[in-house]
This record gives sequence, C-alpha cells and structure tokens, in this order.
Amino acid sequence: MKFEIIYSEAAKEDIRDLTNFIASTCKAPLTSKVYMKSVFKTINGLQRSAGAHPISTGKLSQRYGWNVRRINHKKMAIIYTIHDQTVLINRIVSGALLFE
Repeated sequence: MKFEIIYSEAAKEDIRDLTNFIASTCKAPLTSKVYMKSVFKTINGLQRSAGAHPISTGKLSQRYGWNVRRINHKKMAIIYTIHDQTVLINRIVSGALLFE
C-alpha cells in the first residue's frame, strides 16, 4: 500500500520555522537546505512504511489525537496520523518538546 502524504498548516509552519532557524539564526543556509532535504526524505518514506510505526500513547496522544504515530529524524519528531490511505503530518517538532 502506498500512502498519500499531506501536511497540516501547523506542520507547514514548523517547516518554515525550522528552515529559517537553521538558515538565519544559525547562519547556515546550506546546512538548512541539506537538513530539510533529509527531513523530507524521512517523511516521504512514510508513503510505504507509515503503518509500521506503533500508535503512540500518553501525553503525545492527548495533544494530537488517538491515532497518533511518531517517527524520529535526528532530534526532530515527525508526528502523524493515518486516515485511510492518507498520512497527515501534524507537526515537526523537537523531540524534547514532547516531554515537557
């Protein structure tokens, strides 16, 4: 099964914020480009493997719904849900933020 991937508005904002942070605040535009390319590669891998990741429980599920799954990319957590044949990317956040 191949899933379609869509992004929530919050996830789109997370992508913009992360890109700008690395490029502007860290003064590393090339690193930003390379890093974001690797983030999208991880996300695109969900087209085939979204269902392989377990449903999260605890605080994570309370914030984003009952059918929440998570995949990590370096220190970032990609939070998503599956709806039929669609993967909704809910957020892309620092993994440390999920435990605050």
